[in-house]
Amino acid sequence: MDRKIAVLMIEDSAEDAELVEMTLKSGNLQALIERVDSPQELEKALAAGKWDVVISDYNLPGFDGLRALEMVRNSGTDLPFIIISGKVGEETAVAAVLAGAHDYVMKDNMKRLPTVVEREIRNAQIREAGRRAEHAQEESEHLFRLIFENSHEGILLTDGDGTILAANKPACSVLKCDIGDLLNANRQKVFTLDGPEGAFIESRIQKGQFKGELILTRKDGTTFPAEVSAINFTDKNGNARSTLFFRDITGRKNNEQKLRSSLKEKDVLLAEIHHRVKNNLAIISGLLELQSNNIENQQIKDLLSESIHRIKAIALLHEKVYNSDDLARINLGEYLKEFIGTLRNYYLSNGEKINVFIEIPETYISLSSAIPIGLIVNELITNAFRHAFTGRDTGNVRVSLDHVIDKYLLKIIDDGIGMPDDVITGKSKKLGMTLVYGMIHQLKADIEINRNNGTAVAITFNAVPVK
Repeated sequence: MDRKIAVLMIEDSAEDAELVEMTLKSGNLQALIERVDSPQELEKALAAGKWDVVISDYNLPGFDGLRALEMVRNSGTDLPFIIISGKVGEETAVAAVLAGAHDYVMKDNMKRLPTVVEREIRNAQIREAGRRAEHAQEESEHLFRLIFENSHEGILLTDGDGTILAANKPACSVLKCDIGDLLNANRQKVFTLDGPEGAFIESRIQKGQFKGELILTRKDGTTFPAEVSAINFTDKNGNARSTLFFRDITGRKNNEQKLRSSLKEKDVLLAEIHHRVKNNLAIISGLLELQSNNIENQQIKDLLSESIHRIKAIALLHEKVYNSDDLARINLGEYLKEFIGTLRNYYLSNGEKINVFIEIPETYISLSSAIPIGLIVNELITNAFRHAFTGRDTGNVRVSLDHVIDKYLLKIIDDGIGMPDDVITGKSKKLGMTLVYGMIHQLKADIEINRNNGTAVAITFNAVPVK
């Protein structure tokens, strides 16, 4: 052994005690020995020390090994008790073993002592480990019983074949039955497990790997939704067992249905709002168009036309949302392609060969972000179509959107004559660019305008995509 062993020796002879110590040392056992030779000293030593083994002489003056054995056993410890004697016969020593001693060693064969001591200490450790395991098992069973009896959830204990062995009060209450209705019945009496899906769930339950929702059947045949989980284990006798926990979730299901109905009503209402807003904006733009037709001043007509397209940009957004299954987001790429196409058809109606390239992947963003983006694109595309290609009927306009880490980069590039200096420096007082910078501020975005072989506008914004 790696450590010194604590030996309580019952011996009246100091020389014999020294012999025992030397014998143990010869067997590579280092011992700390305390010697006692009376009942009083033994009782005191048992109460005060933590011993590994008791070695006792059989015959002592006014005291003997059998009485010492009785005192050790009555102390509540499971100490290995080894008798050493040179005066009693084998039969007496065997009788001592039958009385509870773990072994005996005759003084004329002391070389056995180290082996006997080491073996009995090891056996005592094994017995202690067994007691601890048994105690842990008892504690576990006690804890399970507490949970079983005091849980608010229904609990069924079944064997490996699904036969119900026990049920707690909440289980009987939820299933509206007596415990006798459940005992020895199969769990499929309670759990609706029909068809291929049921077979799959049953196999998961048997493996203790199921957690989900099932339909349970009460004694009166009515059913209800329940949240169910299964745990498998092996009892102390090696028998397969399953513990099924379940709770009635009828109330939760009803609330979920009410919530779904409420959300559906909300969606219908929001869709109707978007529809009405779109129609109202269409009326406004229509009125402006009628007004424009009665105005001869081209400058005023142009101003009205710009306002009409701004209104149409917003109206198209509401139309897209109204026609979508998702009222919280909009496909930015689809929206911009359609809207830019509308602007192209309006401004490039005289045979101009202006190529428009739109490179925007399917990207969903919130309506609150889409409106300012739509207005910005309206102003910049309108500006390109109207002013970038003055004196020529060919050119290129490119619109792209890239996702860069946690930001979006919107680029609008043309190969026209380039924007004036006052626009690039942000000093332009024209309504269009004033609106662009206002929307940039609303988006908390950054804008960069570069006039090199045309105009390149780069807008970086933090609009979070809606998934």
